[in-house]
Amino acid sequence: MDKTKLLRAGVLLPYPLAYLYLRFVFDSPFTYESIGVTIFTVLFVLVNELICIGRGKKITAETIFWYVVLVLTAVTADMAPSYAVSMLGLHLCAVYAVLASGGVLTEGKTGSFILTDLLQGFFVRTFPNMGLLFEDIKEFFGKKADEAQDGHVSKSLFSLLGAGILLLMLPLFFLAVSLLGDINPAFARAVNDIWNLFDWDIEISNIMIRCIFAVPVCLYLYGLISSCAKDTALNAKIRLEKALKAREGRRNVPSGFTCFLEIAFALLYLVFFVFEAGTLSTWFQDRFLVVEYARRGFFELVGIMVINMIIFLVANTFAKREGIAYKLNRIFLTVLMSESVVFSMLSFLKLYMYFYKWGYTIKRMLAMWGSLVLGVAAVLAIISIVKKKDRSGLWIRFTAVSYVVMCLATGLCTVLEL
Repeated sequence: MDKTKLLRAGVLLPYPLAYLYLRFVFDSPFTYESIGVTIFTVLFVLVNELICIGRGKKITAETIFWYVVLVLTAVTADMAPSYAVSMLGLHLCAVYAVLASGGVLTEGKTGSFILTDLLQGFFVRTFPNMGLLFEDIKEFFGKKADEAQDGHVSKSLFSLLGAGILLLMLPLFFLAVSLLGDINPAFARAVNDIWNLFDWDIEISNIMIRCIFAVPVCLYLYGLISSCAKDTALNAKIRLEKALKAREGRRNVPSGFTCFLEIAFALLYLVFFVFEAGTLSTWFQDRFLVVEYARRGFFELVGIMVINMIIFLVANTFAKREGIAYKLNRIFLTVLMSESVVFSMLSFLKLYMYFYKWGYTIKRMLAMWGSLVLGVAAVLAIISIVKKKDRSGLWIRFTAVSYVVMCLATGLCTVLEL
């Protein structure tokens, strides 16, 4: 297989891909928006793989996993409780899939440096590399094999640049016509008469706008894909060593401070559980009070679990890992995460009562997914503390898969009118 041809195709395709992004994702012509989003997503995967294969990258199980999640997120966008959440997930998965396909994830796989990787993908590997498209055009169209020695630039490069300039200048021509029409009404009427001679079935102005804005989108997308595809395993190893060193450098807060924080929250929750047990024993004696219990405090329980995860992340990121204080820190973190599991069970109890009484609602389905994800996070955090082995990669994969499953369940419930 001629990899040069693949790379040449990879250089030419990002602009049409960027145009389709604006057309199908932001202004879908389909009744079901997920159709356009899915078409774009599949094409995005194909273009990314085209460039990666051309650069000698081999597809891995990690890459395939994120490709599948990416496509399924697009397919289920209309079924999801929140289209906006699906679009956010789609963009996160797309960037992460590109990083995985280029082999540039900090740990070489999905792991605890996911925020670092995503920041790299959205900002570091994109904006500074928006000029990569022009460099690669010069590389693959600038010289032919028999012209490399005398330094002559091939005709194909001039043809490509000429087509690009024409494409960019055409919208400006129509913009100039519009501005001149605003200046002179007679000129505007003449242009309008000429325009009406043709039977336009498409919205030229919208196409012009998309053509213009597709340029920065194209440069952004290609900068991300090409910079990842060009990277090497050695660079990835160096980044991992720096990231691990930086992580250790952040762990300089005495564990006693985090212990105090964990003890305060753990005792607070124990007091709450005492009051909650008394409330349950009273309310469950009356069916009307059971209904009221199901309606109260569900989202607040989810908020409490979020607070607990923030405490876990703070302690895990900044606390020193030495001495008796660190051992106590691990114990109280385990207690705190165990209480999070109890909060998760309480939220599911409320959900069960709510669904039993009022049936399915989209908002509650999304909240149930959030509760499940946070509950699993607490369980995996406990396992990580006990085993002294990071399990964040497993939680990230579970979150991605469970979201797709939740979207499918939402679509099924909607069809069955539950």
